Amino acid sequence: MTTNLGWVEVNIFVLILSFSRYRVYRMVPTKSQDVLFFCLDDAFTVFGGVPEEIVTDNMKTVMDQPRTRGSKGKINIRFQQFADDYGFRVQPCIAATPKTKGKVESPMRILDELRAYNGRLTYLGFVELLAKINDRENSKVHPGTGKIPLMYLKKERDSFGPLPQQTIRNPYQLVDHKVRIDNASLFRYRGKQYSVPPEYIGKSVTLQVYDDYIHVYCNMKLIALQPLSEKKINYQENHYRDLICRTHSFAEENIAARAKENLRALGAVYE
Repeated sequence: MTTNLGWVEVNIFVLILSFSRYRVYRMVPTKSQDVLFFCLDDAFTVFGGVPEEIVTDNMKTVMDQPRTRGSKGKINIRFQQFADDYGFRVQPCIAATPKTKGKVESPMRILDELRAYNGRLTYLGFVELLAKINDRENSKVHPGTGKIPLMYLKKERDSFGPLPQQTIRNPYQLVDHKVRIDNASLFRYRGKQYSVPPEYIGKSVTLQVYDDYIHVYCNMKLIALQPLSEKKINYQENHYRDLICRTHSFAEENIAARAKENLRALGAVYE
């Protein structure tokens, strides 16, 4: 995916309920198992419980050996432990048979509309667009069932098992860090400073750190994504440009150039 911050590889997690067709989409930077556990825990929280069975494909984070027509395959030990902890059965699809997971394959075609914005949005812009698509699809009549997923979620929820105790969930959840944004539009994490949009100056935000990225949330809204860095100070150019727009009286046509110049100087000082 090409964004206005350069080329970014993203992955889309999707979990769809069989009866209501209520779905959860999440955009994540990697396919790691820790991220998968986090997304599943998040989806179960949204659903309000845990389904009895999860049908999965044969991705490596779930299956050590794929299920085929002649073999049951081998579920990854760590994923099986996750399933046991949350109380659901794992039902892997037969490899190379997309019809067995058609409830997921078909809705994923809707995400092709993201491509229309390729090169026009930041990563955050794509996250926000995906959230809008998610809400839209859950709120309109499903063409296959004739039902509105949001309205039928409550009925389906009656068949779910409860979420496990928090002590069981904790190892699968991401640790939140609370920080405050200073007047330079920066927060501190492990001795390094990172930027957010300047409208969040003075506000408390939540950090989740995984897969070498810091995800910054304010009131559950993702406001910044910063790669972990060894530099002491890390501004994204658009954050710094907006900051100096607030604090300086440069001519508009000189703001971008002055921002680049100042960031180069900061880089020289803080390397």
